[in-house]
This record gives sequence, C-alpha cells and structure tokens, in this order.
Amino acid sequence: MKIKIDKGGSLWIQRKGTWKRQECRFSYYPDGFCYCGDECPLFKEPIKYGGLTYLALCKGMHVLENKDFIDEREEN
Repeated sequence: MKIKIDKGGSLWIQRKGTWKRQECRFSYYPDGFCYCGDECPLFKEPIKYGGLTYLALCKGMHVLENKDFIDEREEN
C-alpha cells in the first residue's frame, strides 16, 4: 500500500493501483462529507526516521517504508 499527501494537504491511499482520496469517517456536514487531511487537528506531520515514515492520524499510527510515502506539499 502507498500513501500520499497531495499539494492541498489531502490524504490519498493507493489500492490496487488506483489512488483514492480518503473521506473522514468521524465528521459530518449537512452538505456531504469532508476529506482526511492536514486541515484536521488530529492529522499530524509525518516523521521520517531511518528508512521509515511514521504518519499519525486520528485513530492510530501508520508506519511505511519511505518509498511508499509521498508528500507533495511545498515546504516553507
């Protein structure tokens, strides 16, 4: 599995070769849904340590090899 954060800060997961934008399961809006991304206070900055990337989201931590993680946001 591969994970990326796009230029707008939204979280995407690649499943069977197709990138899918992730919706928030815990937030409800009258006009639809919101996406998982860095606008959420529970979405932490990824930490790279050695050959691994640690990504903490609202309900847990994902550990990926660096080659399976892409961050398209510009650094400030």
